[in-house]
Amino acid sequence: MTGEAALCEGPLPEGLTAPGGRLSTRVEEPATPDDPCIVAPGGGYRGLENRLYRVEIHKGDGLSGEARATFKWSRDNGSVVYRIAAFKEAKDRVEVGELGHDRLLALRSDDWVEVLGDETELRGEAGTLAQIKEIDEARRLITFKEGTDVSAHRDEQNPRLRRCLRGSPGVRPLRAGRWRRSATAARCFHR
Repeated sequence: MTGEAALCEGPLPEGLTAPGGRLSTRVEEPATPDDPCIVAPGGGYRGLENRLYRVEIHKGDGLSGEARATFKWSRDNGSVVYRIAAFKEAKDRVEVGELGHDRLLALRSDDWVEVLGDETELRGEAGTLAQIKEIDEARRLITFKEGTDVSAHRDEQNPRLRRCLRGSPGVRPLRAGRWRRSATAARCFHR
């Protein structure tokens, strides 16, 4: 056959009738393997985006004998950064260049951020961890929770906020010999 009939775009040739059959499909769940080292079919990551977590020791205390450390993590590999346009007279306030491009990247109350500049980062030092108390969106003004002083970074080049994980789980003390669970069931262990 050639022409329209062969492509099913026109009427059927004389003497042929449309078939009455139907096609049905279903999904068979694969058996779960007995060996825990084998990943079951369909058992991989199913999220819409890739996630690369950045986990860092923010402040270590190996000399005290208690073996305590504060660590921070970011779901975005520490890549969500906001330029600080101005430090305000109050030591717990900064004005940022923008609050985020969309709902996912926007800063929110209770977010943890690290305040730092080029000098802090190039010396390999940790910045100042701060939790956001409130945001004045019209003026792009960030106020941190009581007792937070970010003025140490006032004279640094390219001051910025680096967002850690949303809410309080983004910064945690870690003690020797204990497992800690992150927001996605990943676990960290400090020896």
